[in-house]
Amino acid sequence: MSGTHELTFSKFPLLLAAVTIASLATASSADAQRRGGTTPFCLSGGLLCVNATPQEYNRCYSLALRQGWSSRRSDDYGRNNFVYQCLGGRGRR
Repeated sequence: MSGTHELTFSKFPLLLAAVTIASLATASSADAQRRGGTTPFCLSGGLLCVNATPQEYNRCYSLALRQGWSSRRSDDYGRNNFVYQCLGGRGRR
């Protein structure tokens, strides 16, 4: 019976770290929105981010669709890369 408690308590620091990271990410996103109406658009699990207004994102997303990317889930990786490059001022416009 004590083995069950040890397993539960051993996962507690991991759970605490995950909750802390999630709350910091939410606070950062809310702060970015207040600063200029922008929200971060991120790739690779949040490691690569660029700030964008909803209008900028919609423009780049529409351009991605015109360039041949679809809204299907199977195109998510390529389309999101295209949008990220567009928001960063790189790639075809």
